[in-house]
Amino acid sequence: MKKIIYKVCDYPNINHHNYIEVENNLNNSFGNQGFELITIIDLGENNTNKDGKSSRFRYIFKKNE
Repeated sequence: MKKIIYKVCDYPNINHHNYIEVENNLNNSFGNQGFELITIIDLGENNTNKDGKSSRFRYIFKKNE
């Protein structure tokens, strides 16, 4: 039986980064490890993540093992 692994990333302070920096970081952090992006959730303009940092988008990745 195959195992499915999910990773969730709240990208902190997304407004301070351009889309190329975000894309490169997500590709290096998850894509190069075999994860595929399955969805992006817009959490709204004034959302904070568990660390208290602003985060607008939540990225959900999946990997089959």
